[in-house]
Amino acid sequence: MREERPLPDTGDGMSGQTAPASARPVGLRALRRRRFWLLLSDLTALAVFGLLGLASHDTLSWGGVVRSVLPFLVAWTALAPVLGAASEEGGQAWRRLLLAWALCAFVALGARALLFDRPFLSAFTVVSLVGGALFLASSRAFYALVARRTTNV
Repeated sequence: MREERPLPDTGDGMSGQTAPASARPVGLRALRRRRFWLLLSDLTALAVFGLLGLASHDTLSWGGVVRSVLPFLVAWTALAPVLGAASEEGGQAWRRLLLAWALCAFVALGARALLFDRPFLSAFTVVSLVGGALFLASSRAFYALVARRTTNV
């Protein structure tokens, strides 16, 4: 159980009240741990999306995973933290998440086209963009729910 500390008197009328969880200071170690779990959650969502897609086309194989899933996982791992998609804070986080996903998806689609001689623009492009965004958003919503419940205990 965490100790609830009252806010100091700063003249804003909030003294003596408990600070909300999002306003409490977070150590660097805890922040890194949360970002690690956030990235792992994102990668799991993208991997599940890709594996479901392969399975739905009866093309589930190691080659299919390397060609169709791995470029997205590598692009997300490399670019999402740099693009600020590892943030959990408010509406800006959702915007950063979706913009980062669009950029990462196009990078992955480009790499896939160059490395595996696949078309850059196709129905796969649209499905990848929309489906990946939905899976990432679902993963983030689940992560936020779990994080909220574990910090309010």
